Amino acid sequence: MPRTNIKNNINKIIAIINIIKNINPKNIRNKIARGNAINKINIKYNLNLKSILFNFAITKAINMWIINIAIMIGLKEIKNYLDGSENPLIFFDDDSDGLASFLLIYKYLGKGKGIIVTHPILDESYLRKVEEYRPDLILLLDKHGISQEFIDKVNVPIIWIDHHPIIDVKGVKYFNPKFINIKDNRPTSYWCYEIVKENLWIAMVGIVADWDLEHYEEFCNKYKDLANPNLKEPPEVLFNTKLGLLAKLFTFILTGKSDDVKKSINILSRINDPYELLDKTTPRGKFIYKRFEKLNNDYERILHDALKN
Repeated sequence: MPRTNIKNNINKIIAIINIIKNINPKNIRNKIARGNAINKINIKYNLNLKSILFNFAITKAINMWIINIAIMIGLKEIKNYLDGSENPLIFFDDDSDGLASFLLIYKYLGKGKGIIVTHPILDESYLRKVEEYRPDLILLLDKHGISQEFIDKVNVPIIWIDHHPIIDVKGVKYFNPKFINIKDNRPTSYWCYEIVKENLWIAMVGIVADWDLEHYEEFCNKYKDLANPNLKEPPEVLFNTKLGLLAKLFTFILTGKSDDVKKSINILSRINDPYELLDKTTPRGKFIYKRFEKLNNDYERILHDALKN
């Protein structure tokens, strides 16, 4: 409902109230008139209030529908770019959300090259990777920023999927939910999953690692032994479930020597389900989990010493 119509309804109510104020209560007839007027205002007020609330609800529903349509169009456009690419170059942030986002896109495409961005933003220093791989499409996932200099020197489409505060740049296909709702903080791995609609377990690792629980109920239904549907907050899930353990694994394998990190990500991109890691059912899973255990033991020792001192 247009706001002007809502305002008119409110003005009508105010007008009726002003009529009541002008009735002289000393006159008995006016008292009767006042009583009738009060009944009248109650009826009109209730009717107008219900109408306003109903129209607010309708307006909100229509706005949500429009927002969802806009998001679907944006995600569909990105998917079209992915489907048309033969040699994509995928830059991603060096955290669990960034890693999960890369894995979702890479496993969907079955091709491409992934590069971890350890700098605060994707800057000109990464242009040598573009020159080396000569991609037909560049993706930037979960990174806080990209330099205009980098954009200006690249002659292929750049798609940037992110959920951090909006940055003003030109020359990129920029998907960020904050353009529609500034309070929308859903992780990049959530949006990548909405594009590819596969490998829920990878998406959920990135989502919960970024302190969100989108798709958690769906995950609990599919992987009943890896999560607890009674847990309602991200920290509870992170510290009390096997899903949380996977999130920790994703975080830890991004640490250490560069070559070790690259090798771990390459192997992780060939892991097909979470049980390969948790139950070490394949050589790939055993390798990743063994490296995680070493890193975790080092971390626990350092933490213990720090707390002791």
